Amino acid sequence: MQTVLVILIVLSIALGHYEAIVKRGAMIVNLDRKLLIIALLCGIFNLSVAAGGYALGRFALSMDLGESEIFWINLVAGILLLAAGSNMLIRAYRSRQLLEHRMDTIDLRHDTILELRLCLYSFIGGAVCGLLSFRMLFVVIAFALGTAVFSAVGYISGRSFGMENGRPALVIGGGALCAIGIALQFI
Repeated sequence: MQTVLVILIVLSIALGHYEAIVKRGAMIVNLDRKLLIIALLCGIFNLSVAAGGYALGRFALSMDLGESEIFWINLVAGILLLAAGSNMLIRAYRSRQLLEHRMDTIDLRHDTILELRLCLYSFIGGAVCGLLSFRMLFVVIAFALGTAVFSAVGYISGRSFGMENGRPALVIGGGALCAIGIALQFI
């Protein structure tokens, strides 16, 4: 059950990365080896941030919460996932779209900044996994691989098919995080 839950959380968060990267990929004229550098940076950033979130979640567990500890842990974890999922859904349905200029190749500086902003979701996911006492090594590797792969696929998909498939991915990811957050309240 833990493995399935971690995979669902990682896939949902990775879909948030995918949506943002699809928009960037649609603006790129040529893909080159910078794609691999950005995907690797994305994996490293998300590994680090998920590990930090996991450590924070485990630290929160070290405090004495009393007899109903499991209830409070699930409540906080669910609220964190609901917040992240709601933010993703708001991003998906926000009417204002910021379109950038067409780029010849991947802009390492701007795309690195974009990845750093998206790491907030991985931090929340890592904190939830730490609160739920999942295996740390599996969690951080899953976050690193999931977001790196979805970022690389996002560039390619955006370059090939345009921005159209970004919004549904964000809706699915945000909806899944909200559903997992609600389900945690009843476990």
